[in-house]
This record gives sequence, C-alpha cells and structure tokens, in this order.
Amino acid sequence: MKKLLLMLTLLAIATLALAQPAGSTVANPMVFSTLPISYSDNTQAYGNNYNSTMITPTSSYLNGNDFVAQFFLPVRGYLSGGVTGSWTGVFIVSQEPTSETPAPVLAQGSGSNGGTFANVDLPAGTYYAIVSTWPAPDYSDFTLNITFTEPLPPISTFPYVENFDSVTAPALPDGWRAAEGAAGASYHWATATSAAHGPAAAHSPSNFAWLYCFLASTSYNPYYLITPEFALPAEPQRLSYYYWIGANTYTNPLYVDVYSNGTWTTLYTHDNTSNTGAWYLNQIPLTPYASSTIKLRFRGMSNYGSGMTDFGIDDFMIDAIPSGPPLAPTLTYPVELTGMPKVGFTMTWTPNSASGPTDWYNVYLWGEDGDVYNADYTFSTINNELNPCAPGPDPNGDPQDAAVFNYLERWNWTVEAYTADYPDEEAWPEPNWFTIESDPTVTEEDFPWCVDFENVPTQGFPLSGWTVHNLDGGGSTWNSTTSYNTTPSGSYAAIHPYGMNDEEGWMITPPIELPDNPCELKFWHYNYFPTWYEYSGVWVTIGDPDPVNGNWTELWNPVSVTASWEQEIILLDDYANETIHLAFVYEGYNAHDWIIDDICVQLQPTELLAPILVLPADNAENMPKTGFSFTWEKDTMSVTQDSYTLYLSKNPATLLSDHIYTGISGTSFNPTQAPSPVSFAYEEDWYWTIGAVKAGHNEEIATHRKFTIQIDPTILEEDLPWCDGFESYDDFAIFFSPWTNVDVDQSETYGMNGIDWLNEYQPQAFIIYNPSETTPALTSLDAYEGDKMAACFAAVMPADGGNGPNNDWLITPPIEGVNGLTASFWARSYTDEYGLERFRVGVSTSGTNPSNFTIISEGSYIEAPDEWTEYIFPLQYPGQIIHVGIQCISSDAFFLLVDKFCLYKEDSGLNAPEISIDLDEGYPTITWPAVAGATAYKVYGSADPYVADPWTLLTSPTTPDTGFTYTGTAAYHFFKVTAVAPDDKGLAAPARKPGPKLPTQKRTTAEIPQYKTRNK
Repeated sequence: MKKLLLMLTLLAIATLALAQPAGSTVANPMVFSTLPISYSDNTQAYGNNYNSTMITPTSSYLNGNDFVAQFFLPVRGYLSGGVTGSWTGVFIVSQEPTSETPAPVLAQGSGSNGGTFANVDLPAGTYYAIVSTWPAPDYSDFTLNITFTEPLPPISTFPYVENFDSVTAPALPDGWRAAEGAAGASYHWATATSAAHGPAAAHSPSNFAWLYCFLASTSYNPYYLITPEFALPAEPQRLSYYYWIGANTYTNPLYVDVYSNGTWTTLYTHDNTSNTGAWYLNQIPLTPYASSTIKLRFRGMSNYGSGMTDFGIDDFMIDAIPSGPPLAPTLTYPVELTGMPKVGFTMTWTPNSASGPTDWYNVYLWGEDGDVYNADYTFSTINNELNPCAPGPDPNGDPQDAAVFNYLERWNWTVEAYTADYPDEEAWPEPNWFTIESDPTVTEEDFPWCVDFENVPTQGFPLSGWTVHNLDGGGSTWNSTTSYNTTPSGSYAAIHPYGMNDEEGWMITPPIELPDNPCELKFWHYNYFPTWYEYSGVWVTIGDPDPVNGNWTELWNPVSVTASWEQEIILLDDYANETIHLAFVYEGYNAHDWIIDDICVQLQPTELLAPILVLPADNAENMPKTGFSFTWEKDTMSVTQDSYTLYLSKNPATLLSDHIYTGISGTSFNPTQAPSPVSFAYEEDWYWTIGAVKAGHNEEIATHRKFTIQIDPTILEEDLPWCDGFESYDDFAIFFSPWTNVDVDQSETYGMNGIDWLNEYQPQAFIIYNPSETTPALTSLDAYEGDKMAACFAAVMPADGGNGPNNDWLITPPIEGVNGLTASFWARSYTDEYGLERFRVGVSTSGTNPSNFTIISEGSYIEAPDEWTEYIFPLQYPGQIIHVGIQCISSDAFFLLVDKFCLYKEDSGLNAPEISIDLDEGYPTITWPAVAGATAYKVYGSADPYVADPWTLLTSPTTPDTGFTYTGTAAYHFFKVTAVAPDDKGLAAPARKPGPKLPTQKRTTAEIPQYKTRNK
C-alpha cells in the first residue's frame, strides 16, 4: 500500500511538472482584455511549442521557448508594437501555428535585441502575439509592447496640404502610415530633413517623406506610404506633389495608387531610369473619383542587389482643378544637352500648377529642318515623362511609332498641354534642343581600346556606347561600384551583384571593328562569394547585338572562381575583319558577385618584353630578414611568357649568376621558402630582377633593383621599458615590420556597413586601424592612446564562403629575455553584439611560426570586454631570445583591438616594501609602510615560491593603498609586494579605460545582405 501511495504521489508530481501555464500556446494563451499591452516576463516556463516551420514566412526567431498573448481588436485599425530581449522575436498571427498549416504572419519584429513593427492594417478580430527566441538562448527575459490606433475619419475639407513639417523626423503625420508587402522589413517610409543619396533639404522646409532601401530583399516589396481617407467633393480635384528619385535607383518604379470601392488602382508610374537630382512637380487629376471616399498611396519597390532605392515626396496637396485653358508645362530634361544615347532616354517636363484641366500631353520632336507644326514625331501621353524610342501606346491605347536617332544629330522638342475643351490652345513652352552621341564604334585607330570605368562620374552607367540588359526583369543588374575591394586600377568597376531572382544580366560593349591582324580581349575580374558561383561568361556576336534575338557564341566561362583579382586573356583570331560586340554575361540565383575592370581589346603582342618589377621598390629599406615575396607584373604589350626567373645577389656585378630561381609560373615568389632557400642577414644590401622566358625568344630581363634588409629589431635589456602604440605605421597596413602578422585561416574578413578603408574585406591577420581615417570617420571608436591600434577582423565563416573562425597572430619582434621581464597590452572587443572577441597569448623561443608557440594565458581563451582592459603576463625566459604572440581565435564575432604593447622589468629601482601579515577573520591581510617615490603597489600570491613561475598577480594590476586583504580561494601561503614608480609605463593607471559602445554592424539583417550572412 505504501508503494502504491508513493507511486501515485510521484505520478501526481510528474503530472504537475508537465502542466504548462497560461501563455504557453494559442489554445492556452495569456489573455489581455484591453490594449495597449506592456508586459515583461521570461519565456523559460512556457515551453517550446512552436518552431520556424509553423509560420509563413519562416523565421529562426521562433525556435526557442514561446510565450503567447491573446488580444482583441474591436474595429479595423493599425497595430504597432514589438519586443525587447536577447535574440527575441514577436509574431502576430490569427490562428494556431502547425507544421501542416503554417500560420500567416501578419506582423513581426525580431533581432539580436528584439524588434518592432508599425501601423499594420488589421480588421477587427482575435489575434495572438507569440514571443520566442533564436537559440541560443533557448529562453530569454522579454518585454512585449502592443498598441492600437483607430483610423481617422475621412478628410472632407479642401484644399488639403501635407508638407510633413508638423512632426519630428522620422515620424509620419497623423493618419499617414507606412507598410510593407511582408512582415519583418527593416526599411520603411518615414520623414527626413535630408538624405545621403537624395535631397539635401526638403522642397519646402523642413521635412519630406522618404524611402531608402539598400540591397533590400524583394521579398518585402512593395514599400507603401499610405494617406488618410479623403471624402472628395463633387467638384473635380487633383493630386499635386513634388518627387525626388535618388541615386542608383536604376529601373525601380514608384507607383501612385488610389483606393476606391474596395480596390486599389494605379494612377501613375514614375519609371525613371536614373535619379532626378532635384525636386519635380507632378499633378494627377482625380476627376473620376468626384463624390467618392478614397485613399492614396505611394508604392516603392526595392531592386535587390542593385544598390539603393530612394524616393522622396513633399508638399502633397489635393485641391480643386483650376478652370480655364491648359497652360504650358516646363521642359526639364534634356535641356541643351549633348551626347544623348542613340537608343533612347526619358524626356521629362513639369506641369504648370496654375493650368486648367489637362487631358494629355503632346510631345513634338523635329530635326534641324522642321518646326513644331512639321514635327518628325508626335507622341501623346498622360504622364509627364516619355522615352521617344519606346513611347508605348497613346491615351487611347493605340501604338505609337518609335523615334529613330542617328549619331551626332541635333533635335528640337517641346510639350503641349492639351484638353478637348480648348482644342485650339497652343499651350507649349519655347522649344529646346539636344544632340545625339557620336558613333561609339571602336576602330583599329583606337587600339589598344581600354575601359576602366573611371568615367562613370561624368558619363553615368552604362558608359557611352555600352548597353545593359536585365533579361530576368527584376532582381539585380549590371551597375558600377566603388565599394567592393580594391580594383587593379582606379576607383570604379562594373559589378553584377547576386540577387534573389534567376538572374541573367548582359553588359555589352560598343561595336568593335577588328583588323586583319590577330586581336585579343583582356580583362580583370573578381568574384565575391565564390562558394555560390553559378555562371559567368564572355560571348561574342558579329550580327544583331540584342541578347535575345542575336546570334551569340560563348568565348569563355570558368568552371570555378576565386575571391581575388584575376586577369583573363581571350584570343579573337576567328573574328579578324569583323565588327563584333562582346558581352559579359552573369547568371545565378542567390549566387556570387562578379566584378569586372580594366577591359582591353588590342592587337596580339608579337614581342617578348621584360616584366615590370613591383615589390620591393628600388632602394627599399627595412625588408624582413625572415623573408618576403617578390612581386612583378607582365607587360601588357608582351606575348605570354612560358615562365619567369628570379635573380638575387649581394653584388650587382654577379646578379645573373649567384642565386637563380627558374620555372616560376606566377608573378610572386618567396625565395626563403624555396627548395634551396636564400638567407638574409640584418642590414645587408641585395639586388634583384626578373627575366621573362619563352621558347623561340631571347630572355628579357628587367632593370635590377636594390633593397636593404632590416636593422636587427631585437628588443634588448637596455631598450626597456619598451612600448609600441602602433602610431608609426601606415594607416590600414596589414604588414608592419618589425611585427610579424601570420594569417593562418587565410579567410576573407568582414567589413563594416557604411564605413570603408584600405584593405577592408581582404584576408589578413591584424591591420593598423585608424578610425579617424576611415570613410566616413568611425566616431564610435577611440584608440587607448593616440589615433591608431592593431585590429583583427572576423574571418568569414565557411557557411558564408570563408575559412573562419579566426586563427590570426600578431607577433612581436625578437625580445631578449631577462629576469623580471613582463609584457602588458590593452585590448577590447569593438562590440558584444556578435559575442566577445577571444584571444590567447603565447611565447616562442624558436621563431615566428605559430606551431612554435606555447600558450601562457589561462584557460582555452580570454574574452575581451567591450571596453579597454589591460592584460599583464610575466615572461620568465632569462638568457633566451623570445617572441610574444597574440592569437585571435574569435568565432564569427566582429573585431578585436590591441593597443600600447609594453615590455618592462619589474625592478623599478625603488626600495622593497617591508610587509607584515596578519589574519583578519581568517583572511590574510598584508600591510606595509609607504615606499618613497612609489605611486602604487603590486601584490602577488604563491602556493610555493620555489617552483618555476610561482607568482600570481592579485591586484588589477596595481593598488594605491598600503594594505591588501586576500579573500580568494586559491591556497596561497606566500605573498610579495613590489613598488611601482610613476615612470614605470603608467602601471598605477586604472586597469580599465571605458570606451564608447556603438555596435555598428559588420553584417546586417536579411534585408541588407551586403556581407552575405545567412545566419546569426
């Protein structure tokens, strides 16, 4: 009976343990009867009842324990809210999430510190807010906030004007709201006073509405700016507004829609192919909606992978359409411009705000012999823009003949505002003119014909004569870039970024007339995210250059690619005496980025020319004794060599006979790592050159250069104390002798969103980082002292195409080991947003190879806080030459910072303190009288003072007091105290120097995949 009772008791306890509290599921929620909600809790007690497969779209932020709140909306309105907490998310649903029937997410906010949503239009009904995490952590403290706003009554007083100045940016005025096509977007319409890629100021002070998207996923399209409701009167009204289309919008449209009788209808489409560069007025008649209740919205689209989408709206107005005849518009583009593209362009004009009703616009276009009454082309459109080479149908839906331009022609144009009520009014402005570009055909006289894209600032992209075709119709396309890696020359390159469509992008050259002599194509290319490479190719045609209808032949495509600049040479022998077009073709879904630069078409070389020496420069000094790579380049006008030969000597007279290394295939070689290595000594002078070797040709040897090996960098006892704050090295150098950098992982590294510097993203160990010299300056970071520090940036992880985690070494010059030698340095993590940085400290007695180091720091690693912290390590290696190495072993974090590395002897020349020890409530208490000249003291403890390296520093690192109580748990029975002088490298300074915390992201949410990060 006792056993049965015990079993029943245990069963009851187990049953109670399995029961989950209210708030665990949609079936058992925590009910909130009224809004707003502001509720704090921890998800631990509520269990893990839902996961990412149970909602659509999916989210990894639903994979931890879940808290569920139920609430009710009495009427249709706008829901806003969010959640705060570590790696938390909140998801608004109206049904139970299951794997079989995933619940549609109506609104969501998530992120490393939570997330928000705003102004989501929802009908009356019952809803559930699910709070969860992206493990780890599996559960988290959180605060859930939800508010509800009922819509305003329809506006019935006109004219209605909204200049967005009644609010403080980025807030929207009452009744206006932003929304997106899917929950979870990071970009939204908002108000602004200026925009980096748009207007410096509003059209009228001081705010304007603005949408900015950078590489934003198309899955969040469209981006809506929605007005309040308007009860229009019977008198016909019109919509007026000023618009700005910012830089790099490419072909992204901006739509204006009207909501009436339950249906959204498009009223107008802004389809500019480039930025407007100024505010322009647009007017749209609302005559069909007289006596109706309507809403309006501006619908912007992101073009994933193609730079920035920027739309601005200001001085929104609904007023009565003026009576009377139409008035002439203002011509805005092109106005007295030369070099207009032969294939077409968008002509624009601005309506006259005082004009009577306009049914449509007539566009007149004529050559030098015509006039407005005898125009070569007449087009009609209801828009205030038109491409004469692709005019589309007229307002009645009938097709219109496209204009055909010839090179160097001059054309005149004007635009008439027309209405059937005043058919005889000639409402057009004074005509203006433009000229067509010159013939871009490349001839033999232009050879070598080379394009480096440095004319993009003056010509735009594509360059004159080039064409770009986005055959997939969406996603990304070819454009220019200055932000991806250092190009072989200049600042600009062409890039086809990856995108989330089945991308197919063609970048086609102007026509090229090849002579009878053999020619070749040469170009440099770089592939970011090579792991996701799908297809890159070069094609040629001798006929129609249209990528769909033309007869194209593939010339080249690589099986695999690398994240480094490579030059390709393609022979064009089969196309002698032909006029060709060449195309750079990109294909892929969520694939690689392909960057092109320094394209040349030229006659094939016939002579073997000497190589061009690069490094070391002539008379270079301070070259590393341990060795380095000699680098050179092939002369672009030389035939391709079979191999290269490196010549080395300490005597220029015997340069070609001393140290000879033959059969080199590349353009870089380190002779200290060759099978018969050369050895350098401190302060030696050496001479070097390179010869190009090819069968049937004499070897061509470059003019030799001289270099000098470094002075012995060994830090001797008489050099102590010795400190290096990295101030003397070049900004953003990744090699800075006498320090040794060893990049074991050889991975590309993360950069920073919106901040650029030399060698960003490059494989590297440590870099000399000067935040005041980045572009723009990184104001959230200061060195411990001075302006510069050594930084180790996170290695890109294998899932993102890299070789992370970090395995990077910063190694000191040689150090003479002496009694009492101690090393100290200051370190910090830039941010804890991605986890703290991890490092170890090691010592080598046999060189700078990482395998030679013995780790002396405690534990598997040290985690550096996000504020400057000093680290001190005794170096008990008397009589030996040593190196100290700081090894960064962070895993997918951001960047580690090191500053003010010092070496000093503990012996300060002060008298030793006379210490006394007593027990105070069982704890050893050490006291001593003040020592003359001392500013602080160090206290050490030991279990056995007679073993090697017996002492452990107990102060952090010093104390200004003359007493110390040891309360630790280690069995220390022996203690010593040393005095510190004020010139002892500042050891009496505080152990921590707090630094600012601003976790600028190295990578971003799914909506800004500049760094191709696919998980947290």
